[in-house]
Amino acid sequence: MSALRPLPPRPNLEFEHKEAKALLRQLRAGDADALARARAQHPAIDASAPARIRLADAQLVIAREYGFTSWPKLVRYFGDVHRQSYNHGSVRYGSRDSFDRRVRGLLAGHRNRQTVAARQLAAYVPRFYGMGLNDAFAASVTEDHARLAVARSSGFPSWQVLLERCETAVRQDVGDWEVHPQVYASRAMEAADPEALERVVQAHPELLHPTDYAVAKGGSLLRTAIHCERLQGRKAMRPIMEWLATHGLDLQAS
Repeated sequence: MSALRPLPPRPNLEFEHKEAKALLRQLRAGDADALARARAQHPAIDASAPARIRLADAQLVIAREYGFTSWPKLVRYFGDVHRQSYNHGSVRYGSRDSFDRRVRGLLAGHRNRQTVAARQLAAYVPRFYGMGLNDAFAASVTEDHARLAVARSSGFPSWQVLLERCETAVRQDVGDWEVHPQVYASRAMEAADPEALERVVQAHPELLHPTDYAVAKGGSLLRTAIHCERLQGRKAMRPIMEWLATHGLDLQAS
């Protein structure tokens, strides 16, 4: 299998449409490099009759170069990324360590055949996009796959953009902007660090008694902990869950 092209940091469907049209022109002109690309991804293409090559053929070549099984799946994926870019509420910031930990957790979850890991890969990674659980478990997963899945599930179009945005957020944290204490609590939980969480809650005890509005918006310690547990697994999050239980949070109420 030929090496796959990495997705651009900011996927753009209009650009890919133009790329497909450019590839079609090259194929019809008999360009050797273009024909080699086509044969690598689309063996059924008739290179001996360039005039018969269609736009759909060029689109399939490009889709498969990224790891998608079809052009419609590429279109749907890029559409998801585009819509997500307008949903700022879905973005979850954190430290680099916390995201690296989630990457390792996803890789471990795939090895252990955890359903949530397979679904995350199938939702966010081109090679796995739309796969069933068994197919996802049977496929090999790289660190780059896991990084992309973590980035997309955190509201970023790519791992590169995640790193850029988090670096900006860190610079803002040490500036004049006020950051809600729930953000610091979330970072402590993502790092599975109960001591850090203890320090945050000691400084902001109101976190143990969130308002109804905060709960409705998902801004509670318990909901954040449950989210982290789904991503990282019960074993990794046990210290946090035990800490929450000892401080009066009812885990059964979740």
